[in-house]
Amino acid sequence: MFVAVPSGARAARPDRRILVQLAGGVIAFPSSKELNAGASFGLSVSWGPIPTIGLEAGYSGSVFTVELPTGANLAAVENGGYSAALVYPFDWPAAPYVLAGLGLTHRRLVGTEAADEIQPGTFFRVPLGIGSDLTLRYFTVGLRATYDFVFRDGTPGRTGDELAVTLRLGALF
Repeated sequence: MFVAVPSGARAARPDRRILVQLAGGVIAFPSSKELNAGASFGLSVSWGPIPTIGLEAGYSGSVFTVELPTGANLAAVENGGYSAALVYPFDWPAAPYVLAGLGLTHRRLVGTEAADEIQPGTFFRVPLGIGSDLTLRYFTVGLRATYDFVFRDGTPGRTGDELAVTLRLGALF
């Protein structure tokens, strides 16, 4: 029995199981003059129930500086979690994808100088992104760009949207 498969397409990939990835890169804040670029890092676990759809849950963190009106800089640390849906339009070894999700993050300031200049606290995030993961048997290497729309709890409007670009290394289980 023969099955017709469109050119360039493959049958369901047996290696789309659980993917665990470590991420590292840079984060920038395009909508804020006070928040300076810094380091971004994370860990994610994703599962592909079908070859074109993935579900991901992850941790993301960052370290950056806040520029105060006095000219001084204050260090800030951000830690949070998110869940996202990923859509893989093509089942290629270097699979491009788009993602959208929801998350929470907590930002705290390190140090005591002018802690009221930027309020620490918990923020809601809506990440939208694009990326590509190259699968090499049981390992992956990828690149992802994510824009997070950030909303402060109880405050109208947005606060310090985030743009992160990360290199991702992973393993399939």
